[in-house]
Amino acid sequence: MVDIELPEIVGEEFFQLIPDQRAYINRMMREGVISNYSLSTDRNKLWVVINVISLAEVRHIVARFPIFYYIRYTIHDLLIHDSSDATMPQLWLN
Repeated sequence: MVDIELPEIVGEEFFQLIPDQRAYINRMMREGVISNYSLSTDRNKLWVVINVISLAEVRHIVARFPIFYYIRYTIHDLLIHDSSDATMPQLWLN
């Protein structure tokens, strides 16, 4: 899990990156690389659960965030991450 601190004061440059950030996150979620992406109500923290084997892969994914140069992050290696989504079968529309 990646614990991300967002900047307290953001400028127009940061806001312009948000659509690209969402597109990247949505793509990673569709591919199953990111399973959870949560933003705090005060918009100062993000929590991202990334499903990969190594810490190097986590760093690589986070480094590709469009907002990367505006954040500070800490990686927490999880042993277990239960989610109610994991018990529901995923629907595929053909």
